[in-house]
Formats: sequence, C-alpha cells, structure tokens
Amino acid sequence: MDMNNPIVPAVIAVVGVIVGSFIGGIIPHFLQKKSAYQALRRAKLEELYGNITLWINHCFSINIMSFTLVFKKQIDWNKYLDNINESSIADKNVFFKSEIIISLYFKELEADFIKLSKSFQDVTRLINIEIKKVYLADGDINIYKTNYDVLVKEIIILSDNLKNKIKRLAEKI
Repeated sequence: MDMNNPIVPAVIAVVGVIVGSFIGGIIPHFLQKKSAYQALRRAKLEELYGNITLWINHCFSINIMSFTLVFKKQIDWNKYLDNINESSIADKNVFFKSEIIISLYFKELEADFIKLSKSFQDVTRLINIEIKKVYLADGDINIYKTNYDVLVKEIIILSDNLKNKIKRLAEKI
C-alpha cells in the first residue's frame, strides 16, 4: 500500500469515521441501557425491602400477636381467625409480590427467600394442624409454645438476613 496515494488516507479516514460512529453510537446506548437497568434493579430492591418490612411488621405481627393471645386464653380460635381476616388483603399479597420480584430480578436472593417461606410454612402448619387439633380437643396448647417461639424467632432472623442482603445489593448499584 502506497501511503503517497491520496486514496489511502481517504480510505483510512472513512474507515475511522465509520468505526468511530459505530463505537460512538453503541457505547452511549449500552451505557444508557445499563443505567436504566440499574435504576430498575434499584427500584425493585427498594420495593422488595419495603414489601418484606411491611410483611414482617404488619401481616406477620398480627398473626403472632393474635396467636399469642390464644396461648394466653385471652381470645378464642375464631377471634384469632377474625383478626387475621381483618388485616389488609393487600398487605398479605406483598409476600407473593416479593417472590415474583426475586424470581425475575434477584436470583441471588432466592435461597434466602425460600428459607423464609419454608419457616413461615412451618409455623403456619404448626398452628393450623398440630395446635388446632389440640385446641379443638380442649387440650393444653401450651405444650407447643416453645416450638412456636423458636419458629417465630427463626422467621424474624431470616427476614432480617434477607433485608440485610437486599441492602448490600442496593449499595452495589
């Protein structure tokens, strides 16, 4: 290739312009897309943190406080169920919304959320199957109090761990 030929520098310049335009168009687009994705992830993390907090502070607390009153024989089983049913239905859905957000955006939180879900199912099963059977037979449900307290503490610890992981993910964005 003869560099003295006037076509060679022109070809190099055209190729440079084409490559520069391509790179100049792709990089900002890529950065803009990445920035929008990060903003979406951050918004979903904030929503997820709020959902988990709402669920623990409102829905789960109503169940725990109400069932503690059953243990103390201050309310009966029907009043316990009334208290749960009177709690906001929208608030009850936050747990399921959280599951969807995690499955779509944050696979790294799935294991922790599954542990929390399982723990919640364990306490629900204890209440609705084992304790209820003894309660309806006029037995002493306090034989389950220690197991119940352990499960409740486990749920609180698991939810705090999940919220801390959500915070750490948000800090990275």
